[in-house]
Amino acid sequence: MRVFVSWSGEPSRSIAEALAVWLERVVPQIDTWMSAIDIASGQRWSDEIAKALDEMDFGIVCVTRANQHAPWLIFESGALAKSVAKAKVVPLCIDLPSTDVTGPLAAFQGRALDMEGVKRLVQDLNQSAEKKIPTERLDEVFDARWPKLEAAFAEAIAQEPKSKEPSRTTDDMLREVVDAVRGLQRTLPARPWQAFETPRHGNRMPESVVAMPVAPRTETSSSPRPPPVRKRPEDQGQERT
Repeated sequence: MRVFVSWSGEPSRSIAEALAVWLERVVPQIDTWMSAIDIASGQRWSDEIAKALDEMDFGIVCVTRANQHAPWLIFESGALAKSVAKAKVVPLCIDLPSTDVTGPLAAFQGRALDMEGVKRLVQDLNQSAEKKIPTERLDEVFDARWPKLEAAFAEAIAQEPKSKEPSRTTDDMLREVVDAVRGLQRTLPARPWQAFETPRHGNRMPESVVAMPVAPRTETSSSPRPPPVRKRPEDQGQERT
């Protein structure tokens, strides 16, 4: 079984390199592939990565708080997951809990970068291999080799300055939800139908309505007309002269 180890930046790179070498010694049935190790000098790295992605059965993505949205990391994860029935993708969370992973990687079940998380990852790899190692023997090998890997992880993390972005607590997330709801309430009237009512000031109409100019009345065909004045005969005779 071939395992692709993805990384982006430090300490992700150093951790991925140490993990790739260590896994082959703990689970001999797997063959890991990591770009910093398996791409020789002068080779076209883009072609080699594309070729390796097509051949992998399992993917481990070394995720940090800073690189979880890195384009190459997302691209490699998507390529590994193109066949759900075949490939598995596991985010290995270095400096953040799996609940803080956002974006496309949040769709995959992650593991923490500690003894319990890595042991669970090794067990999953063993279960996916064609020839499985007995559980008792696998645990013995893991316990014997874990201290060396743990030291390599600690050294890689110590060399990288801590991220300035604070982690989100449960209280922070709840506060964000409450603020969003309150902001929505401010934009809506207390009663939804108020938006369609005519504003009033007590029993008086607002001045803007009272002071509206009244258009002059124009005569229409429907307006009543005064009766015509009939002239007397003597008045008609005077007009002829």
